[in-house]
Amino acid sequence: MKKHAILLSGGINRSANAPRYRKDLEFAYEVLVNDCGFDESNIEVFYADGADLSFVGNIIKTKEARKQYVFESLKNAIGNLDKTDEFVLIVSNHGGEKDGGNICLWGCETISLEELSQLLQQMEAKKILLLGECFAGNILDYNISNACVMTANIKRKVSYAWITRNYDEFLYHFLSYIHGIYPDGNPLKQKGENNIKKAFQYAVDMDILGPNSIEGQKIRKECKDDSLIEIPQMKCDIIGEITL
Repeated sequence: MKKHAILLSGGINRSANAPRYRKDLEFAYEVLVNDCGFDESNIEVFYADGADLSFVGNIIKTKEARKQYVFESLKNAIGNLDKTDEFVLIVSNHGGEKDGGNICLWGCETISLEELSQLLQQMEAKKILLLGECFAGNILDYNISNACVMTANIKRKVSYAWITRNYDEFLYHFLSYIHGIYPDGNPLKQKGENNIKKAFQYAVDMDILGPNSIEGQKIRKECKDDSLIEIPQMKCDIIGEITL
């Protein structure tokens, strides 16, 4: 079985490219290599203007987050992966509402969620999609078979990074569960493992702005803003236990 991953954060421009996007991708890269058995040569990273990232002191070479390059990578994966293989897409970045929802790239370019879904539908491999950007939940309107699609919030809603963390809130908890520990060394609230459905539920339970979070309820009350809520979503047609 071949395992291939794409990590993507467009960033838009230097002022909009928050430091957490870099940290999200670096942490995702570490988890895939150290905890999920991915070979570094099978992980493609598209980050902003192509600036280098780092992994345990080593350089992670990235590609500029341009639509042409991302589409070329997806089309290569369609041609090279079959139904016995696994494909992972992790996105951290800005997302927009235009065209029914889109992922922001570097500069003015975007990838619509409809375009992305159409490409992924052509891929035979088992697909695991972890989308942390705003309006990612809109992808749930599209059909992607043999896939487990997870988004940071429901359709037509933004996603959040809590002020005390340097990571996207949903990705932070999900990836930490797979890793077995938080990136700052803090322990999990329960024992983690490489199990997609359990990691998703942990992220739901631990999200500080989740609907059942006592702290989240206090935040919404203090801010007088009921929209400060994050309800991660999963749409999965893969039967049984799923690992990264």
